Amino acid sequence: FFYTQQLDSIASVLGRSTTWLSSTGSSFLDGVLNVVFWPFQAISEAAINGFFTPSQALAPAVLVLYATILFLIAADLFSSKDLEMVE
Repeated sequence: FFYTQQLDSIASVLGRSTTWLSSTGSSFLDGVLNVVFWPFQAISEAAINGFFTPSQALAPAVLVLYATILFLIAADLFSSKDLEMVE
């Protein structure tokens, strides 16, 4: 599609990205996503097993940390907005 629209630079970037993803990129992305979603996996494994291992016991604290970071980002974004209702 991009070659027919004369967008060779975008097409070459996408081509290199797909080559990287098919060769070594999937293991890199797998590692990054495992780190981000580890608390959810740990809590679900603990619910299935019926107990937390010592490392899994940190998962709820990490989720609270995620929530705090998201709350701070939202507060920063909405602090400069005028949120009055216009009737």
